[in-house]
Amino acid sequence: MLCLCVVCYITFSYHNSLCGVLKNFRPVSNLSFLCKLLERVVQRRLEAFLDSNDLMPTTQSAYRRFRSTETAVTKLCFDLLVAADGGQMSALCLLDVTAAFYTVDHTLLLDRLERQFGLRENVLEWFRSYLLDRTFWVIYGGNTSRVVVIFCSVPQGSVLGPGLFILYIADLAENMNKQTCQLSYVYRRFTFVYTL
Repeated sequence: MLCLCVVCYITFSYHNSLCGVLKNFRPVSNLSFLCKLLERVVQRRLEAFLDSNDLMPTTQSAYRRFRSTETAVTKLCFDLLVAADGGQMSALCLLDVTAAFYTVDHTLLLDRLERQFGLRENVLEWFRSYLLDRTFWVIYGGNTSRVVVIFCSVPQGSVLGPGLFILYIADLAENMNKQTCQLSYVYRRFTFVYTL
């Protein structure tokens, strides 16, 4: 069973008001309608499997049903107010993990999908074919680059990319909570860590 959505072309979009600064541009995969439709089906099945087996990190707010950035921020505000009312000190660290999307090691992600989340056989093989041997080319200013193989990262602009990134960093939340820190992933680009 192979995934057919492994070839795409990349366009660039900027993520803040400084559109003239090259570092503010992010590559976005332009996938076909059929690829996105297939990814949506896989995402919903994966989400149902993870939820029914209680495998999603409890601190995860993004890309989950009945949770949002509002629920994460509400929890943060509540925890900080309770700590302040109790005379406790709090520390808050905001992390921008935008570039982390490009550092996801495919082998490590596949290993986590198998060991930590219990994906096996055909499902794991489908994700292997989805992640490995992906290629892309860039179109910019009417020019086209040569085709390049992607060795790491989850595709931005895809349906599955953000969810796979969440699963990739899932043990970060567990390790933070063991250190008496709270970690909540607000949105795909931002994470906040706080201690009470």
